Amino acid sequence: MSVLLVIYEISDLQKRSKIVGSLRKRYRISVKLTESVYAIYTDLLPVRIFDHVKQYLDGDDQLYVVPITRPFTGYGPRHTTEWLNDCLTTG
Repeated sequence: MSVLLVIYEISDLQKRSKIVGSLRKRYRISVKLTESVYAIYTDLLPVRIFDHVKQYLDGDDQLYVVPITRPFTGYGPRHTTEWLNDCLTTG
């Protein structure tokens, strides 16, 4: 299992809502880092996540799926930091 960042820039609010809903439904173990960045805990490769989400994209959208590992550093809500600590330790 690994932690992947799903980073997107989508101008259409309806498409953005579909992406977020899809990520939450399909990858139950996830955490929101910012309005356009989610971390998911999965055994899938980044290309599989990309393939799942690309259906919502058009020519002026952006999407990246990037694995993250320890060490990491950051500042944010406690639950987000704890989630990253737990999942990156487990993975």
